[in-house]
Amino acid sequence: RGGEESVRDPVESPAPDSLEEEGTTSLIVALPGADLHQYRRQTLFGFYVQDNYRVNSSLQLNLGLRYEFAPRVRELLGRFPFLSDPTRDSVTQTGPFFTKDNPSLLNFAPRLGIRWSPWNDQGPVLSAGFGIYYDQLLASTVPNRRAVSPFLRLVVRTNFDSSATFPDAIAAAVGQPFQQHILDYENFANPMMLRYHFSVQQQLLGGWQVQASYVGARNNHLYRGYEANRFPLPVTRPDGSLFFPPRHSQINPAFDSINIVTSDAQSFYNALQVSMNKAFDQGIFLQANYTYSKSVDDASRVSGIFHPDSSSQYGLMRTLDRGLSDFDIRHRLAINYFYTFPFGKTQRWWNSGFLAHLFGDWRLGGILTFRSGIPITPQVNIRTPGYLFVPSRPSLIPSQSNNPVKGFTAGCVGVKDGQELGTRDLYFDPCVFDVPSEGTLGTAGRNTIIAPNVFNFDVSLQKDFLLDSKRRLQFRAEFFNLLNHTNFGENRGGSVIIFSGSPARRNATAGRIGSTATTARQIQFALRFSF
Repeated sequence: RGGEESVRDPVESPAPDSLEEEGTTSLIVALPGADLHQYRRQTLFGFYVQDNYRVNSSLQLNLGLRYEFAPRVRELLGRFPFLSDPTRDSVTQTGPFFTKDNPSLLNFAPRLGIRWSPWNDQGPVLSAGFGIYYDQLLASTVPNRRAVSPFLRLVVRTNFDSSATFPDAIAAAVGQPFQQHILDYENFANPMMLRYHFSVQQQLLGGWQVQASYVGARNNHLYRGYEANRFPLPVTRPDGSLFFPPRHSQINPAFDSINIVTSDAQSFYNALQVSMNKAFDQGIFLQANYTYSKSVDDASRVSGIFHPDSSSQYGLMRTLDRGLSDFDIRHRLAINYFYTFPFGKTQRWWNSGFLAHLFGDWRLGGILTFRSGIPITPQVNIRTPGYLFVPSRPSLIPSQSNNPVKGFTAGCVGVKDGQELGTRDLYFDPCVFDVPSEGTLGTAGRNTIIAPNVFNFDVSLQKDFLLDSKRRLQFRAEFFNLLNHTNFGENRGGSVIIFSGSPARRNATAGRIGSTATTARQIQFALRFSF
């Protein structure tokens, strides 16, 4: 980093990125002479107008319009790096941030809300809303453009023979192409979100308040990052599948890795939400919320050189990675309550004397939650002799489930026949996956395996001590995961890697759970003084 040299010799080195390099040393080095200074400027103007219009006693409209004018970010010395053609440019150019003068010029964001009570206070209340929202291209996206060539010349070599250069990291990097991290210079746009909802609210007998809602969102021009150089151009077969021929050169040999951040990703969210609540006369408040939802996207995060997306296979075709979002939770139930004990000066019992001071004004609260597990992606870390292209996901054996977490395994190398699935020792069946054929993509989808469900119960106990009219002391005892229930983790790390090495071999820990999603029981006490 910034000219710092780094050479490491791991116990288990990854397979080589280039077929000409074979050895035991891996190198990550930033060559001397880095200059990361930039002088960025941007002006942002925001305008908003809103009006509430009551049509009659039962119908109300809420109308709004927002407009944000954000010219492109300027760098006073013109030091933004770019490649106008990543497949052919041999030198990184510097200049404007991207070609468009102002991608926010027509970003008008209208909002509409409707609230209708057709029977006034005697019936349900209907409400609906729609809005368009934009994310501006601000400083959060810009700083990552500093640590790239030509301002930072980063060389990464894996599994090479360092006997002639060790321990001189600079000598080992001489003549090697640099890594590059750029924006989609020609087609960058501001992310746009369409959000909409419809809800019905009704008061039932007994004082219960009930609301049911449909909530949806469609997001366009979202950011995603992908590798665009470390493979040859594929050939489309008659059946529509892609084949990456056995070649030893990248698409653009002037660079090593080219990580591109573009704004062409999409996401879709749909949910049914139901909530109920009631305040009882006995000092009890109870609320329950249930959500049934599904979130789908092309990428759930922006990956980069230092944090690549290990589940993406071929970034030039984004829909190949379309699947459940990393944060998708199909079912979620949350119940919270609050109970004031009937003791103390303002309560029915023990409202005077020693017992009133000892047991009075205590309140008990709690949150009980249950949710489905989040999705995870089966992966491979393999190399095929003679092929530069590397798949990141395995192939799914025909007629097998892409979420094999129930039943028993049929057995394969390293996995016993008839072993029960859904347990910590073998949560999903790795035997339903196979090694992709040479030069092809794995057929297993992204985020197809659903992790274990999560259950949690938190409790709090608190009491207020009134010192005088202006000062108060509050004591709190909080119990997290009171039942000490074990919630298994999401099978991250080696347990999701089905095959690894060259030649490919099945990972002995595939399918196992090695972590938990929540902590063990935790207890904490607190005092709060208000004055």
